[in-house]
Order: sequence, then C-alpha cells, then structure tokens
Amino acid sequence: MSGYEKLGVFAAALVVFVWLAPKLMSLVLGSAASIAAPRGRPTNPPGSDLPAEIGTTQTPSGFARYAVEAVGADWSDAADINTTLGYLQQSRLLAITRDDNALRSLAAWKMAVCRQSALYRLVALSEAATIAWNSRNPVGAMTATIATIENAAVFCSYAQRIAQHAAAPDLAGLEVLADAHGFSQAFDRTAATQDSAQVLQGLRTLPPRVQTAYERLSDLADPRFVVRHQLFGTLDKTGSSVCFSPEESFDKAVFELVLAGMSVIQIIEPALEVFDLAAAKLAERDAA
Repeated sequence: MSGYEKLGVFAAALVVFVWLAPKLMSLVLGSAASIAAPRGRPTNPPGSDLPAEIGTTQTPSGFARYAVEAVGADWSDAADINTTLGYLQQSRLLAITRDDNALRSLAAWKMAVCRQSALYRLVALSEAATIAWNSRNPVGAMTATIATIENAAVFCSYAQRIAQHAAAPDLAGLEVLADAHGFSQAFDRTAATQDSAQVLQGLRTLPPRVQTAYERLSDLADPRFVVRHQLFGTLDKTGSSVCFSPEESFDKAVFELVLAGMSVIQIIEPALEVFDLAAAKLAERDAA
C-alpha cells in the first residue's frame, strides 16, 4: 500500500472516529447516570391504604455547623432549629388518598390535604433559608426567612380560625375554609387583599423575638434599597472606593436575625395538630 493510500485510510478512520466518539461518550455517560442517579421518590405500594413518609428519602436540610461557627454564633441554638426542621421533614407524606379509613370523608380528606400543602411549603422555605446560609449567601437566607415567617403567620392564623370552628362546633364552616383556601382555582384579588391583612394579623400573634427579626430583616432586604451598597460592599475611609463581596453580610449579627426568624417553625407543630383535630371531627360526623 502506497503512502497516499495509507494516508487516505487513516483520514477515513479519523472521520469515523470523530463521528462515533460523541455518540459513544453520550451512551457511556447516560448509562453511568442511570446507575448513579436516584430513581425518584418512592411511591405508595399498589393497593396501600396509608401514604408513605418521604422524610427518610431525602438528606435532611438544616444549618451546617461550619457555617454557624464561621461567624462565631452558638451552635446549640441552630441545632434546636435543625431538630424541629427534621421533624417537619419527616412528617411529609407522598400521598393522601381517601382509601384510608380515617379519610373516607371528603371533608376530612380536604382538611388533611390542606395540612400537607402548608407543611410542604413551610419545609421548602425553611430549607431554602438554611441552604442559602450554608452557601454563604446571607441575602438569600434573609429573604427565605422573611417568606418563612410570613407563611407561618398566615398558617397559624388559619389554624386559629379552624380551631374556633371546631370548638363551636361549626363543621360546615370547616368545609368552607378547606374549599376556599385549599381547593379554589380562581385568583380572587379581594381575597388576596384580605390575605395580606391576615399576614399582618398573624404576625402580631408570633413570639416577640420572631416579630423583631421579621421587622429587621424586612428593613435589610427591602426592595426599595436594591441600589444601596451596604449588603454587599464596604466604603473605605476616604469615601472614594467601595469593595464588594457576596459574603459582606455573612456575619454573626445577620445570622442571629435569621436564626430568630427561623425559630417560627417551632410553633408549627401545634398548628398542624389543629388540622388533625378538625379532620377527625369531620370524619366522625360523616361516619355517623
């Protein structure tokens, strides 16, 4: 074989290799990913009456000790928040079906669905706050903490209304609450305005420590101050230079505000129990 023929064969082989290499690499990586990646959340076994817990299927989120001690804060307080968050995580369910004897009542089932919906939201927001802090993103932690407090305030206010109906007893009123807040598809701006007032009302019922943290965090993260440099920059003594850093606000004072705000999740469990009581009363009525 002449030199030109050898060169032609080599060139042809090179073209084939270039064409095949990406496909082979994609096949190999796809196979590896299918082995390493999780298969998703577990589902209820066919015919199962009870929803499966999902708390043990995910790595619990919470404040990381290194991120707490990095700013000189007390780990024990953060550990208490982590314990509560872990409990709430473990309380989430994969599904709530009316196959369960206790939830054959449509009204009781709706109440249980509302409970789980709130629980998922509060856990998600709490996780967002802790993950942001662990990532040395203090502004992200602030905004997630504010959202956690606001949602917790509405949830607790909602639970108070449910408790009042359950104690009356006004079971028809419980059904109205579940339908209006948990299963209404339309967005009602009038109701939204009322809900905003409910946030303010709920905030007044929160522990003073949480209220103070909410007010201070809201001041720091107020969108009206979006162009101010203080959260991310330091002005030098000459007033002629600002040095920026994404971790400028990653300090003990800010963490203590975030921690105080996050302590709101410690009052969620009693509110959840109110929903359980209401569902039980509705189920008892419909079983009669």
